[in-house]
Amino acid sequence: MAGYIPQNVLDEIRQKVDIVSVISEYLPLKKSGSNFRALCPFHSEKTPSFMVSPAKQIYHCFGCGEGGNVFNFVMKYEHLDFPDAVRKIANKVGVRIPEIYYPDKRKESLFNQLYKINQEALRFYNFYLINSDEAKNARDYLRSRGFDSKTIDSFKLGYAPGKWGALFNYLKKKGYASELIEKAGLITHKKGANYYDLFRDRLIFPINNTYDKVIGFGARTLSDDKLPKYINTPETPIFSKRKNLYGLNLAKRDIVSKDVVIIVEGFTDCIRAHLNDIKETVASLGTALTIEQIRILKRYTKNVVLVYDADQAGELASLRGLDLLVAEDIIPKIVSLPQNYDPDRYIQEFGPDEFRDLIKRASNLFDYKINLLSSKYDVKKPEAKAKITAEFLPTLRKINNAVLKSAYAKELAERLEINEESILSELSKYKEIDYSDYEEKGDISKEINMDIAEKLLLTLMVENNHLIDQVRENLEPDDFSSFYTRKIVSEIYEMRQNNQEVNSSRLIDRFSDENIIRAISLISLDVPEIKDINKNLVDCIRTIKRRNIEKRLKHLQLELKVAQDKKIESRMREITSQFNDLVKKQKELITKI
Repeated sequence: MAGYIPQNVLDEIRQKVDIVSVISEYLPLKKSGSNFRALCPFHSEKTPSFMVSPAKQIYHCFGCGEGGNVFNFVMKYEHLDFPDAVRKIANKVGVRIPEIYYPDKRKESLFNQLYKINQEALRFYNFYLINSDEAKNARDYLRSRGFDSKTIDSFKLGYAPGKWGALFNYLKKKGYASELIEKAGLITHKKGANYYDLFRDRLIFPINNTYDKVIGFGARTLSDDKLPKYINTPETPIFSKRKNLYGLNLAKRDIVSKDVVIIVEGFTDCIRAHLNDIKETVASLGTALTIEQIRILKRYTKNVVLVYDADQAGELASLRGLDLLVAEDIIPKIVSLPQNYDPDRYIQEFGPDEFRDLIKRASNLFDYKINLLSSKYDVKKPEAKAKITAEFLPTLRKINNAVLKSAYAKELAERLEINEESILSELSKYKEIDYSDYEEKGDISKEINMDIAEKLLLTLMVENNHLIDQVRENLEPDDFSSFYTRKIVSEIYEMRQNNQEVNSSRLIDRFSDENIIRAISLISLDVPEIKDINKNLVDCIRTIKRRNIEKRLKHLQLELKVAQDKKIESRMREITSQFNDLVKKQKELITKI
């Protein structure tokens, strides 16, 4: 993985950068002993299990197993390939790195190839919208919504032709493999059938990451008989609807400068806001905010205004988003639009000043939810009071600020005309709400399966380089039980032989396999207290040798039985000799090493 950039450049960057400083730009880190802890950004969790070590310059999540050094973190978090991640970090610390080329496309990272395919698809869709007769309906639709050619150019809008393979054939002529185009989420196929374009006869909205790279597309149907109305690029290595927000690449500077973000639901809502200089606006790519989207926004501001359509779906989305926001220490405000209005239509009819006035008059968390619940139930009835209290408790429970929680509990009691103690009593009995419907599902591996003796031996070698020679004298890489461990040991031996310092961060640079990287970060952060290093070293070597001898003895016993059954005397003598030699070595282990 590091082959594109000289090792001395990587070392210079590593010496100047602090992993805690870099990761704290993305996550709120809290001191935990000699390390730092946070909620993992790579899977949904309620108890922090993501650890960062300033001493070893690595991170590891004990919940999902993700781990690595500062380069790996930026790669994974920002969906960058290795060279781009290194460039980003190098710019932070003022290290100049050489230009990197990809003479062989097969060696170019998957991420980089997918970015290029999406950029090519963007050119195709945009050209079709502007120039094709087939796209006249799409242009007429945009014109009817008040979007002109300048809007098309600014937001790189496009049109997907109705033909089944228009984009596919175009990209194939550009030299891209079918499998790679499918990985980008642009084409699909049924079993035994040919590939065909995912988006057909649809208006196209490109979705960019915060570094202006096209990672996916949203597509709106132009026919009333087509369902669904909107579809997005499916999950790909560089795109997840849950982890991105439309327009954030354009909005991030205004969000920071104004210290507020306005969240709308649709593409055109977001575009309309930007065209009217309300550029701190993003769209959530769906009806409900996700934990991942909220954590991204926290990097820019903690002041959030939700503006959803005034319909039941919008209200439900707001309620779900409320509780997730509160769980992330964000107390949002909510704008209630008039019935049958979305932000796009409201701004068109009443103007941006009126819309900004709505934002200024946005309801606070408490008022919005209590008003919404009061409209569902008759607050004069005791049963309704109980239902409203029960539905309000999830939000109340998520508020971490004790003063604010007490104030809202008191206000809720006053609005419902009940005793405040009854609210607090229900709150104390309240069982934590399950957010599994809204959080990302994933294959969460709690522990990397590694032999205890081998894990400890790897830790000892990484922590104490002078011990590597002793291990190498006694054990070959093949003596270790797993493929991953053997690869790590081989690299450690090679680094030692070349007089290179072996530490976790440098060792990680030598691998692209995520399982190996996770294993290295685990052994480096999950370090047991070792009182007698030499004794532990000897015990680990002896344990591994004994295990391998026992395994070989069992195998020879099976071979001996086969030879006896077939009455092959010469083979029986050979196996017996090998067996006796191993038994002798097994006894010698007690006194040697």
